Amino acid sequence: MNKKTGILVFKVMMSLGILGYLFFSAWRTEQFHDLSLEQLHWGSMGLALLFCLAAHVVSYLRWRIMVRALDIPFTAFDAIRIGFIGSFFNLFAFGMVGGDSLRAYYVTRQVKHRVPEAISSVVADRLIGMMTMFSFASVAFLIVDLTAIPGEANANQMTALIAACRTIVVVTIVGYVILLTLLLIPQVTRTAAYQRVTGVPRIGPVINRFANVLLAYRRKLPTIGFCFLLSSVCVVCFASSIYFVAQAITHNHPTLAEHFIITPIAMTANAIPLPGGIGGMELALDFLYLAFTPDSSSQRGIVIAFAFRLVLLVTSAIGAIAWFMNRQTIDELGDKATSQPDNESG
Repeated sequence: MNKKTGILVFKVMMSLGILGYLFFSAWRTEQFHDLSLEQLHWGSMGLALLFCLAAHVVSYLRWRIMVRALDIPFTAFDAIRIGFIGSFFNLFAFGMVGGDSLRAYYVTRQVKHRVPEAISSVVADRLIGMMTMFSFASVAFLIVDLTAIPGEANANQMTALIAACRTIVVVTIVGYVILLTLLLIPQVTRTAAYQRVTGVPRIGPVINRFANVLLAYRRKLPTIGFCFLLSSVCVVCFASSIYFVAQAITHNHPTLAEHFIITPIAMTANAIPLPGGIGGMELALDFLYLAFTPDSSSQRGIVIAFAFRLVLLVTSAIGAIAWFMNRQTIDELGDKATSQPDNESG
C-alpha cells in the first residue's frame, strides 16, 4: 500500500468511525425511537431540499463568474451541469478524480491553452467559498456568548468549541490580510520576505500558488466582491436548509436566527480533509444542537445531522444523473485529470 492509498484509507476509516460513534450515540439515547413517534413534515423537508439546491446552483454560477472574469467562454448551463457532477464526485469518488479537478479540466477542454487560468478559477472559487463561511462563523462567534447559551454541552466540550472558533477567527483575519495585501499591493511578491516564506518546504509552494491565483484576479475587484456576496447567499440557503430539516423532524429545535450561528461553524467542519467532509460536519452539528437545546430529552442533533447529509446526497443525485448522461465526456476528462502531475490537479 503506497502513501496516498494509506492516507485515503485512514480518512475513510475516520469518517466511518465518527459516523459510527454518532449512530450508536443516537441509538443509545433513543433519538431514532423518539423520531418514529413524531410525524415527519414533508413540506418542511421539501423546503430544505429546495434551499440546498439553491445553495448549490448559486455556488456553480459563482464559479462561472470566476471563469468569465478570466475571459474564458463558459455558459451558465455548463457551469451548473459540471458543478453538480463535481459535487457527485466529491461525495462518492474516493480515490478517483475529484470534483475540483473535473471542473478545471472541463474548462481547459474548451480552451486548452488556458490551463493555469482554468485551475485558478476553481481554486479562487473554493477560496471565496471557504473565506465566506469562515467569516460568518467568526462573526457568529464574536457576537454571541457561547458560554451563556442554556444548552446541555459540558464544560470540556464548550472549551473545545470556543478554542476551535478562536482558531477560525485567527485564520479568517490572516486570510483577509493576505487577500487584501496581494490584491492591493501585488509588488509584495517581489520582496525578499515573500521569497523566504515561499521557500519554506511544503508550505511555501502552497502559499505561492494561492498568491498566483489571487494575482490573476487583482484587476477584477468588483467581480470578487460580487462573488463574496453570492457566497453569502449560499450560507443563508444552507442555514435555511438545515433549519427546515430540523423543523421537519422535531418541534423543539433552535430558531432560524440561531441557525445562522450554528450553520457557519458546522459547515467549516465540512472543510476538514475527510472524504466529502463526511463525519466532521455531522459531529459539529450534533454538538452545536446540544449546546443550543436546553432540554436534553428532546435533543435531536444527530438525527438532524444525518437528515441534512441525506438532503446533500439527494442533491448530489442530480450530479449522478448528469454524469451518466455525459459519461463518455466525463471519462475523457477524468483520464486527462489523472494523467497530470499532482501539483496541477487543483
